[in-house]
Amino acid sequence: MHSNKGVYALLVGSGISRASGIPTGWEVSQELIRRVARIKREDCGANPDDWFRKTFGLEPGYSEVLEQVTGTPTERSQLLRTFMEPTPEERLQGFKLPTVAHNRIASLVSRGYVRVIITTNFDRLLEQALAQIGIGATVISSADAVSGAIPLAHSQCTIVKVHGDYLDTRLKNTFAELDDYPGQIDRILDRVFDEYGLIVCGWSAAWDPALRRAMERAPSRRFTPYWTVFGSSSGTEAQGLMDLRKASAIPITDANAFFSELDENIIALENHVATEPISADVAVARLKRYLPDPVHRISLNDLISKEVHRTVLALGGERFSLNSACSAEAILRRLQEYEAECLPLLRLAAVTAFWATPEQDRLLLSLLTELKAYPHFFSGYNAWGSLRLYPCLMLFYIAGIASLANENYRLLAELLTWPVVLDPNKPQKPACLLLNDDRCLDIGIQRGLPGYVGYSTPLLTHMFEVLKQGLKDLQLNDARYDQLFDEFDYIRCLAAWDAEHTTADISELESQKQGLPYCPVPLGRFAWKDSFRDESGLSRQFDAPEGPTAQIPRAIGGLLTYGLFESAGKQNPHKYRKAKVALDSHVDRRQRAW
Repeated sequence: MHSNKGVYALLVGSGISRASGIPTGWEVSQELIRRVARIKREDCGANPDDWFRKTFGLEPGYSEVLEQVTGTPTERSQLLRTFMEPTPEERLQGFKLPTVAHNRIASLVSRGYVRVIITTNFDRLLEQALAQIGIGATVISSADAVSGAIPLAHSQCTIVKVHGDYLDTRLKNTFAELDDYPGQIDRILDRVFDEYGLIVCGWSAAWDPALRRAMERAPSRRFTPYWTVFGSSSGTEAQGLMDLRKASAIPITDANAFFSELDENIIALENHVATEPISADVAVARLKRYLPDPVHRISLNDLISKEVHRTVLALGGERFSLNSACSAEAILRRLQEYEAECLPLLRLAAVTAFWATPEQDRLLLSLLTELKAYPHFFSGYNAWGSLRLYPCLMLFYIAGIASLANENYRLLAELLTWPVVLDPNKPQKPACLLLNDDRCLDIGIQRGLPGYVGYSTPLLTHMFEVLKQGLKDLQLNDARYDQLFDEFDYIRCLAAWDAEHTTADISELESQKQGLPYCPVPLGRFAWKDSFRDESGLSRQFDAPEGPTAQIPRAIGGLLTYGLFESAGKQNPHKYRKAKVALDSHVDRRQRAW
């Protein structure tokens, strides 16, 4: 059905309405005859039909039976309503209302998978289910309705009620009535059985010879018919039709469960096709639609999780083997291959980090855990093993830069302190300490990469150019991007110093006149720029002078609010000032050495 939208028609019988509490046509006929017998103060016994024939000399058709208990068409209509329409009490109990099966069929119709329904039922539950979602079906319940009906190809949904409608006394119910259909009805059945695939549910085929013949004379076998079977046997008549039409049998427990599973499976396929394969542009467009609306939280999770799953599978493939020949050129190619695989996910992460709500932070942060693969250490140094950290490093940087761009300091703080495990034999540490270029690729190997010989931070310089594409949806100009990259790198180093050294440790060192400890992680690109200590340079931008009127940089104030630098959520920059002095001193020493 998913691959052939609109091609399959449904043939449904009393099995889909029985759960609603509506009686079958035969049951209505029998009850009316019993009422006639009671009026005459007689007992119709176990065979009401026989009693009716003997008493009136007539076949027990609806018209004949109704004439015995009602006098006008209006009275007949009102009588049949009692069988088909719920009382207030029945409505409260859910009786005589569309069932799960009816609503699921309506769902299939609304999405274009079903356009034609043939039914032996004369209730209006299908029409009601469709009306509830705004679909007005074309209903054909008599021969004269055929000529005025919209052609099947142009109608969103056509319901062919071969036994009629309960508000029309021309209902077909007796064996004689069901043995033959008007020519107009036969022709529309011939067309449906010839041109459409067929799914049969809730129809035994035992009491409808005219409908059986219509199916038998259909000439084509274009699409495989499917026939639902309840229990161990489908019945002689149904089995004969299944053999003739080469139908596939589908065992079911009931119509509600069958149509629910069918609809859910098609929805799952729709979602699968919608996300795999998918272009990065389309994924980002969907992400922007999902992020602001809590109703789409599941779709948001599915969109990102599916891309993470795809990326992780690709990164674990043979293309990224740890046993390949290693050279500077091969390493650069491996970096570029990682980048190509990760770019769609990086774009999703950038947009999410920029716009994320507190509830969405965890979804993004969990990507660090999902995307990270443990580096493999062998005897000696293995570049391929440590390079497996590169996708996670790119994600860390792009999420940090994007959150900083929109002053999302809540997420930035969580990102820097997110626990990471690189070696299962060692305790977890915050991301700001473990995710850096030196852990990803030894600096000696970095400086041998083609095109980066002589650079102080070769891998970061390379990654700086790569992440521009990942951030394209935020529309940052080059100057702003350059500034944000350096700011995140600077904050990363400050946060690493904060994570590695407690206030007590610092006080102990100072009391021993040993000074402040060095920054525990590799410095970023910012450390090698002549402008670092300029009037408008990075160091001055992050100054936090003392005094009651002194202003703290917005980014640092945000990180203090979310608990970094042992601030306990307060604007207390005491430890931050020490971290900045230590980092700036370290930069000065490295610049002089360089």
